[in-house]
Amino acid sequence: MPDVIIVEDNKEIGTLLCDFLRKENYTVSLANTGGKGIIDIPENDEEAKQNFKNSVDDAYTG
Repeated sequence: MPDVIIVEDNKEIGTLLCDFLRKENYTVSLANTGGKGIIDIPENDEEAKQNFKNSVDDAYTG
């Protein structure tokens, strides 16, 4: 399945979206700002192989 990056500043909505997509076997990364979402996009094949998984709690820092 494809990877999905969700950028959502509302923690509850982000959590719901992540939970739903993960149940559908998507790999999901969640960010609470656009800048954090861009960081999650791999720039090359080597970065794409690395494990950058994060949890809902990692995404919401404040």
